[in-house]
Amino acid sequence: MGGETERHLIKTQQAEQLKFTYFLLASAGAAIAFALTQTHQQTLAGAHAFLGLALAMWALSFWCGCIYLRHVDVMLAANIERVRLQTRFFQQNPDRAAQMIDDVNVTFSNKKRAGIRASRWQYILLFAGALFFAAWRFMEMYSYVPAVAGLHTAGG
Repeated sequence: MGGETERHLIKTQQAEQLKFTYFLLASAGAAIAFALTQTHQQTLAGAHAFLGLALAMWALSFWCGCIYLRHVDVMLAANIERVRLQTRFFQQNPDRAAQMIDDVNVTFSNKKRAGIRASRWQYILLFAGALFFAAWRFMEMYSYVPAVAGLHTAGG
């Protein structure tokens, strides 16, 4: 019973991680689209450097999410290969199969570490983009304060 419960928990965790990855991918894409709609009639100014950094962070976040998904795909293929080797090839040539399984395990471990790293950076870069976007909006609002204050005192 413990093996079945463990498999169920692993599948659930993997499904939730994939949902989270796709959510972050959609968030990064939506953030890029939204930011671009906010600037379609503006001329380039110094404050746009923050917007450029936000766009770069979101693009990198999206890229890291794609890299993570690629690593998941390779890990799944490695698991399929491991099962194939253990069930079929191991009976025919145990020594060679053991070496091949070790090689698959190394590939799996490397992709798992790289996938975890890509997933972590996807999350970090999404929020870094949000901070740069907020900084850009603050700079935009701040640039209007003196002009509005000047109009208010001139009219009164």
